[in-house]
Amino acid sequence: MGNEIELLKRRLQREKNIRQQAEKIAEEKSRELYVKGLELEKILKAESRARKKIEILYQEVERLSLIDPLTELSNRRSFSTEATSLFQLAIRHQKKLSCAMLDIDFFKKVNDSYGHDIGDNVLIVLAKACQEQIRKTDLLARFGGEEFCFMFPETDLKNAVLVVEKIRHSISELKFHSEKKNFSVTVSIGVSELLDSNDKMESMLKRSDASLYKAKETGRNRVVAWEV
Repeated sequence: MGNEIELLKRRLQREKNIRQQAEKIAEEKSRELYVKGLELEKILKAESRARKKIEILYQEVERLSLIDPLTELSNRRSFSTEATSLFQLAIRHQKKLSCAMLDIDFFKKVNDSYGHDIGDNVLIVLAKACQEQIRKTDLLARFGGEEFCFMFPETDLKNAVLVVEKIRHSISELKFHSEKKNFSVTVSIGVSELLDSNDKMESMLKRSDASLYKAKETGRNRVVAWEV
């Protein structure tokens, strides 16, 4: 009888030991899983932050791809997209639309005489002067080099000429400074308007460019409107 009791005690003790060991293992595993869970949470949060940063960087790269880095105006690519939308709206709703091309007279001489840093400053100041003379609904872009392009929604040729004439005059009064001497610049501008529902944006741009060429050929520092 005494041996049976002793055996029972030993058996119960073994079971207790096994249970304690199992509980210890379970506790360690639980702690390990908790730590791994925290690590996984950190990793997921880090990945989420990284994705957000990448998305922000992508948006910034996309924004910069549409902006001229020097003047911070829209570039030619951006202008093409926005101008196409304005053109289509004007056609659809039978609205007026005008376009103007502006070119700085003898800009190469400015760079050659005063240096490219001064030339860049001329472009920056001129871009700002143009922006100050137009509406928020108007479109202005640096087309390349010293050439700029405007799009004036709901504006006929006559009123577009008045706007760019004001721009031409304000630019002619700007004073630029260099180590050599102070100087001014002038601009030539060509203007055209949407003719009818069969017109094309490329055609309107070409008419503005042809008018700009005529302004250059007839003495510069002037505005020339396309004549049908």
